[in-house]
Amino acid sequence: MANRRLITALRIGALLLIGFGVLEVALLEVRSWLPMAVRAAWAATALTTAWGLALAGTLRRTVLLSLLAGTSPVFYAALVWDRGGVSGVAFACFFAIPLAVAAVLRGEVVPAIVCAVANLGAGLTLLGAAGHSIMEVGEWALAMIGGGALAVYTAELHRRMGAAQEEATADRLGALERLAQSEAKRTRAERSTLVGELAGGLAHEVNNPLAFMNANLQFLEKAAAAHQKSGAVDAEFTEMLRETAEGARRIAGVMSKLKALAFEPAEAAGGSLPETVKIALSSLKAPAGVQLHNEVPDDLPAVAAAPTHMRRVVAQVVFSALDSFDGGEAGKGNIWVRAREQDGSVFLSIEDDGRLLWSASSGGPADGVANRFRGPSSSMGLTLVRESVTRWGGKLRMGPRQGGGTRVELTFALASARGSLPPSNAVGETGAQA
Repeated sequence: MANRRLITALRIGALLLIGFGVLEVALLEVRSWLPMAVRAAWAATALTTAWGLALAGTLRRTVLLSLLAGTSPVFYAALVWDRGGVSGVAFACFFAIPLAVAAVLRGEVVPAIVCAVANLGAGLTLLGAAGHSIMEVGEWALAMIGGGALAVYTAELHRRMGAAQEEATADRLGALERLAQSEAKRTRAERSTLVGELAGGLAHEVNNPLAFMNANLQFLEKAAAAHQKSGAVDAEFTEMLRETAEGARRIAGVMSKLKALAFEPAEAAGGSLPETVKIALSSLKAPAGVQLHNEVPDDLPAVAAAPTHMRRVVAQVVFSALDSFDGGEAGKGNIWVRAREQDGSVFLSIEDDGRLLWSASSGGPADGVANRFRGPSSSMGLTLVRESVTRWGGKLRMGPRQGGGTRVELTFALASARGSLPPSNAVGETGAQA
């Protein structure tokens, strides 16, 4: 874009030089061949430079622009000499030639230096040819040096501004690319989490009635076996019970696979807990009046759990905390997410000052505590949250928060302590914590 703008500026400049020459001949009836030849040469140099820039690389670009910048003061000096020399009005603008060139060739430091040097040489040549004193020549030389230095500084300033703009553009594009990659990764993780939650929720919902079904089938099988000798139960009824029991076992196997899908780690252990908490919280929207406080330090070591599982658990617990607030003024509250490292483990606590779901009389969960762990799809209950944590060797403790509300603490082992051990199949206990 900058190269195209420069080529356009050079072409316009060449047309202006030719146009001024034509006007000078037509209106002022100037018949001198020198200014016409100078303007034609100057315009030809500008057009040649513009043509070369379209095909040139970095080195050739600098050479072409330096050639144009170095010859411009010479062309102008020839015009000044034809219009009365140093005593004419045109010579007063001589020191401004480098500034004009720097304004057109924005950010080109080398051509600006070449123009300043050429301008100083051409100006001193005109002053020397006119027979001015050393004092006058020195005064004009200082003015030309100042104009040249200002032109070089302007070019350098434009170069730095252009470099800073390019760097900012590159950083912005890089940030957009990283954001797109992060969003794609987050989408995949959310899709994987949703599939796991649906599978786990389905298995959890089917296993309960399936347990009653199996118990009833066992009772019928025992009753059939007891009455089979007396002939009260025929063989067809016994075969029907056997086939029904086999179907129930097949359903249990399918549910077991679905449950394994819900907890099967999609990636290895060693997730970053601070990053996981940030992603989990970003996927939730707090209602009006409720503040989410992420106080997890960034320097925590990696924990022995898969990031997908941690995101799912943290998001579920925080969502449940958000669900504990009512609307209106009662809906105003806070949720704090904190973490610390201690004794080879990382302790993640999620506290809120919402409805107290803890029975003060019994010291255990109140009747509605199970509903506390129900996500948007009601698929991940307290049991599944606990199993997801304990499967990686972690612990879940839930209790009242001092000052009101509920406190949930998750404990994870350090990845360096467990190494690459597979997730545990043990199911932990949910204990009270004062």
